[in-house]
This record gives sequence, C-alpha cells and structure tokens, in this order.
Amino acid sequence: YHARAFAINATDTAYSAPVSFTTFTEVTVTDVEGNMYNTVQIGDQVWMAENLRTSRYADGTAIANVTDYTHWGDMTSGAWVHYGNDSANEAVHGKLYNGYAAVDSRGLCPQGWHVPTDAEWTDLSNHLGGESVAGGKMKATGTQYWTPPNTGATNESGFTGLPGGYRYFNGLFYSQGDQTIFWSSSESSSDFAWYRSLYYDNSELIRDNNGKRNGLSVRCLRDIAPSVLSLADARVDSITASSANVSSEVLADGGSTVTRRGVVWGESADPDLASHGGVVDASQAGTDAFTVQITGLSRSTSYHARAFAINATDTAYSAPVSF
Repeated sequence: YHARAFAINATDTAYSAPVSFTTFTEVTVTDVEGNMYNTVQIGDQVWMAENLRTSRYADGTAIANVTDYTHWGDMTSGAWVHYGNDSANEAVHGKLYNGYAAVDSRGLCPQGWHVPTDAEWTDLSNHLGGESVAGGKMKATGTQYWTPPNTGATNESGFTGLPGGYRYFNGLFYSQGDQTIFWSSSESSSDFAWYRSLYYDNSELIRDNNGKRNGLSVRCLRDIAPSVLSLADARVDSITASSANVSSEVLADGGSTVTRRGVVWGESADPDLASHGGVVDASQAGTDAFTVQITGLSRSTSYHARAFAINATDTAYSAPVSF
C-alpha cells in the first residue's frame, strides 16, 4: 500500500511525501502432510499459533511413532507420540516429539520455517517484557484447557499456548492441563537441548534444558528472508533558486557492505546512474542516514531525484522525489 498525510485550510490542500508498506500476508502455513496452521506475528517474528502435528520431516521422511513405554526411552533418533497414546489429543495439543526429531537436519517444520533456536526464544521473551511476564502473555486465557487459576494469562501476544503436557524418558506422560514445554533447536550437550515452558500457576516463560529422550511440543518459527539492498524514500528540503538538500537512509545492506551512496537528479522522471542530470555522492559510505546538497539548479525548473546505494552485487534506488 501507499499512503500520504493531508491537511486542508481555507485556501489550499497539502500532502506529505508518500510512504509505502506491505501488510503481513501469511495467515496460515501448511506442512508436508497438508496440515494447516494459523500463524501470528509477534514483533519481528512470525510464529505458528498452534502446536506442530506432522509425522514427517520436511523432506517427506516418516518419523517413528513410538507408543511403547520402554522403547520410547531407548530411542536415539527422531520419534513422536500423542499424549497418553490418545490421538484425540492431537487436534488441540498437537504431537509430542523427542529432542532428536527437533534437531534433525532434515527439518521438522514446513519449508521456510524452523524449530526456533534458544536465542530466538529469548528474542520473543524480551519482546514480551522478559521471562517473568512473557508466559502470561503467551498463554491461552480461561480454564477450558488450563488448570485453574491459569495465573496471568492474557494471550495478548496471540501465541495461544495450551497445556499439552510432556512424555518423560521413562515413557510415562505428565502435566497435561498444568504445563506445556517447547523444544528449541539449540543443544546444550550431545544428549540435551534447551526448551521453554509455561505453567498454570505463574506468568513466567521458563528456560531450561532437557534430555532429548523426553517428548515435548514444537512451535515453528518462520525463516527470516535474506536482506535486500534498499533505501528509505528520498526527502527534499532547503530548496532555493539554485540548490536543494536531498536526504535518505540505507534500510538494509543486502548482506554486503555498502561501498557508495548518494543522489542522482535530473529534469526527467526516474533518473538513475546511467541517465541523469547530475550525481552527488554522500561524504561517506555505510547505512546511516545521509544528506547531500544539489547545486547548479536553474530557477523555476522542476526536478526529480532519487537516492542510490551500491554494494558488491547490486545497485538500489529510492522512490523518486520531485521538487
């Protein structure tokens, strides 16, 4: 979308420079088996708003369904199970996965998504105010699924955490209604990995590690798209009969150092480095805000200008500004 602010007085109507933005488009995501999940944007992250239900890795390889109590604790490769070996639990709570499945290189989550790292869980916690309060903001409200009192639950994040319980390495199931535990993909040792947990009787998002032979829930996080070289819309001010200042900012460096930036201008629309009336380089390269002064302009003449930036692989331009 594109938007402009406006103001009207008795004699005139004025508009600001336009601003452009893109809305969040991915409302659902589908796994390799066709299971569909609601998603939610929390800060800069996009999370599944439901627990994972797949029985296959992203490449289509089947994950072992281990219901036997003794065999569960003997597994040293990926496995899943329904809480209590009851498939009726899947619709609300999803499946429980051992830690070997969570860290498997074939990928437990849909293409373009991943099991979050310990650091990414910390980013979520920090965005929601820290470990002591983040849990309440992530828990589904009410006591339909949570054991009373479901302390501090507001679900203001939209994460909708539900108490799916867990399977211990001895094969027994515990704490459905009281607790949910989510794997991270970050190992704390060869046999342990970090997790986050929500409880019915506090507002915390608890960080700890657990043996990979335990069965926990999984929430997937959308991959971050590669950075693309881009600039903020150019702005013009301090216009005189023969000069003007043009400002912009490199918003993303595209994964490579910006080696040159500045402003191209001319009397034709959309000037670029190959066709222009003039080029003024910024005094320094980099990604912070910059301003250049265009001089030698003609009185009472309309001009168009665009900021530009160059890295090792690309040249990017801002939207044009006219004056």
